[in-house]
Amino acid sequence: MNILIAPCGLGTIMDAAKMSEHMIRGIKTAKKNVDIRDYPLLRGRNPIAQSSAFGGKITTIRTLDPLGRDIDSNYGIINNSVI
Repeated sequence: MNILIAPCGLGTIMDAAKMSEHMIRGIKTAKKNVDIRDYPLLRGRNPIAQSSAFGGKITTIRTLDPLGRDIDSNYGIINNSVI
């Protein structure tokens, strides 16, 4: 299973990098044999939208939430790299 996490933190409570560490620990506790990639994001109302400031593009896809329900999800691409 491949998992991408891209948190933006919790304001002044926790920065994105620390939040990412906690999410990885929780995922590995709940599920073994997973490939996790983490990309802590910039602070702000919409960190993915910030990719446009660097010439990036935002793409929306259908995916599943943690409970298996269909949802729309966004990701950004800058210089042919997913963020």
